[in-house]
Amino acid sequence: MIRETPRFGAGDGFAVIVGEWEGAGHFQQFFGNPELRAFIGSVGTARAPPEMIVAEAVSSPDEY
Repeated sequence: MIRETPRFGAGDGFAVIVGEWEGAGHFQQFFGNPELRAFIGSVGTARAPPEMIVAEAVSSPDEY
C-alpha cells in the first residue's frame, strides 16, 4: 500500500519517483504498472532496466 501520492521528477534521461510505501514489494508492484512504465518512457527516460534505491524514512527536526 502507498501511504501518500508519489512525486515524480524527470531530467535528461532519467526519472525520479519519491513516495512512501508499506514495503519494497508494494513499490515494485506499483512500478510494474504498464501505464506508469509507458509514462516514464514518454518523458524521455532511458528504457534500460531501472535502478531502484529503497531507503527507510527517518524523522528529522526540519520536517514539514
